[in-house]
Amino acid sequence: MSMNAAELAALIAAVFWALLVCVGVFVLIRMGRLLSESSKLVADVRERGDVLLTRAQAAVDGAQQAVDRAGHQPTGPNPSRPAWTNSAPG
Repeated sequence: MSMNAAELAALIAAVFWALLVCVGVFVLIRMGRLLSESSKLVADVRERGDVLLTRAQAAVDGAQQAVDRAGHQPTGPNPSRPAWTNSAPG
């Protein structure tokens, strides 16, 4: 069975086209896996972000309670000022 140049060129083109299709399918499968893993990663980050925000809110609430308690304490000498400035001039 002998082939002329046109038939040989068509066969070569068909083989390259088949290889191109196979590479395209492989790339699409890999992209699908990448998107799937990316979705899992984003969900994990979102879940951890919610936990982090909850912990941060608890810390802010605790700090606000401490500020409120400090604001309700009786006033006395200011500990941040030197002792000689807390006394009245004599």
